[in-house]
Amino acid sequence: MLLGLQQELSEEQNQWFMRSGTMHLFSISGLHIAVIALALEGMLGLLRLPRVLRFLLSALLLWLYVDITGTAPSAVRAYLMVMLLQASFVLRLPVNPVATLSLAALGALVIEPMQLFSASFQMSYGIVASLLLLGLPLGDFWTKRWQLFRSLPKATWTWWQHGLDWAQRGLLGVLAIGLATSLVSTICGVIYFRLFTPGALVANLVLIPAGSLVILSGFVSLICGLAGLGWLCATFNHASALVLWLAERGIEFFLKVPGVFWSAHFAATWAGFTTLGVLMAALLWGYASRWERRYGSVWAPFAIVVAAIVLGVKFG
Repeated sequence: MLLGLQQELSEEQNQWFMRSGTMHLFSISGLHIAVIALALEGMLGLLRLPRVLRFLLSALLLWLYVDITGTAPSAVRAYLMVMLLQASFVLRLPVNPVATLSLAALGALVIEPMQLFSASFQMSYGIVASLLLLGLPLGDFWTKRWQLFRSLPKATWTWWQHGLDWAQRGLLGVLAIGLATSLVSTICGVIYFRLFTPGALVANLVLIPAGSLVILSGFVSLICGLAGLGWLCATFNHASALVLWLAERGIEFFLKVPGVFWSAHFAATWAGFTTLGVLMAALLWGYASRWERRYGSVWAPFAIVVAAIVLGVKFG
């Protein structure tokens, strides 16, 4: 998982993670790069280095990780995105995630224009775009609509009220992001993998935090190994193995639930790519119009995906 070595998985494991919609955990992408970048930032922050020097060292060490894992296009794209975000903080510029994503995509296409037609490019940028354009606004909309203790001044809240509010905001935010990103992953899954995985949302809500822990533990293990702390290195490796074993057993059981995944394909190849294009256009239009009710609000992209699945997809 840390190095993206999918070939190390058995055929059975490969099928488990593919059918649960969690195979992305074994591809070096935004999740891996973000976790390693946060770990590096924390480690270099403890050294009390100047901001610019910390940024340069982080960029160098993070690129070393990308290079070790084979400089996969998805890893390079994620690296560009993370470095642009970090650069905005270093230069004390306003952070605009959508503009950063656009610039990263443009840089990747300048390096290799044919990436535009690859499944990896379309899925990685499409999923991040849906997160930024729909997931975050949807999370804000839900937290404002279902705000706890609305009639009480926040200064009078007790500790448990603050705790409940924090938990609800986190849960609604994660759920909104999961639903938004599942739109692109659902369409791409049917196009490229001939799988419809409605259970992927639930599986990812559990396995993405677990996978992040494994990646972080692997990074710490590498640092401990370089420092000559072999016993501590082994401790983190065994902790990762335990988490992965639990994840594997959970996926094995989860896939026995009826309706978690279906074999599916678009009746016409063009229908899948057309749906993906219409979906991305709807996300951009909705974000630009601030998801106004007269344009279908936040539900228009969901309606597009449901219509495409019902009218254009064959199961079995």
